[in-house]
Amino acid sequence: MSTQIRTPNAARLAAYWFGIQVVWGALLGVSLQSRASELAPGWALGAYPLLAGWGAAVAAITQIAAGVLSDRRARGGHSRLPFYIAGAVLGSAGLVWFYAAPVFSQAFAAVLLVQFGMNLAIGPYQAALPDYIEEE
Repeated sequence: MSTQIRTPNAARLAAYWFGIQVVWGALLGVSLQSRASELAPGWALGAYPLLAGWGAAVAAITQIAAGVLSDRRARGGHSRLPFYIAGAVLGSAGLVWFYAAPVFSQAFAAVLLVQFGMNLAIGPYQAALPDYIEEE
């Protein structure tokens, strides 16, 4: 079975991944801890793992499912672009909500939305990489 290997646009792939890493660097590096301390001052040591743990669970499930679904779509000759667009929109909305959330419960829901949106795009991004590599 022969498949046509497309030539990747390295600049587009790198720019997309850079944007994702900027979000993760800011969100996971500092913001989760900061917002947990700010919105749950009495139990910040318990609030942070709640944000991080549930976010990681949503990320793992979403990324795998989105990768599989985008592979099916790509095998049918369709683009993975809808996953990237939906992920960017949902992830961006979640980020705005996360930083604007006045209470911990909203920040928690926003983190889940960010994780869902970002990983809705990341799964297909990673699943697309083999599209550019010959089987040999």
